[in-house]
Amino acid sequence: MSILKDKRILVVEDDEILREVILEEFVSSECIVLSAISGIQAIEKIKVETPFDAIVTDVQMPDGDGVYLLDQIKKLNLPKSPLIIMVSGFSDLPTEELIKKGANVVLSKPFELNELIEATFNLLTQTQTKS
Repeated sequence: MSILKDKRILVVEDDEILREVILEEFVSSECIVLSAISGIQAIEKIKVETPFDAIVTDVQMPDGDGVYLLDQIKKLNLPKSPLIIMVSGFSDLPTEELIKKGANVVLSKPFELNELIEATFNLLTQTQTKS
């Protein structure tokens, strides 16, 4: 999946084990991966890092959940918005609402890692084709 090579991915997940597993999967796909444990920490990274191609974020987290993160990304008016993949075990908002708020894809936990990689690949491919 060469389209993933050197793509900048931010993984936002408060569960340490899941975060590490997702990080490893993206690293094995030759992505440049950073991580955050909350929406608040993610926004700080987004403000100072080279722009991200995609953000994979949990919906439910303490200290700034995924919906907070979506709202804050909109407020930043980034020159190029990252693709947003949300993963959710439980959410007060249905998938349709998360999509309306700015998520590109919503995956339900538990999900297969290959589903996450494929979703990221497909989104990046669509974006590259449109450019």
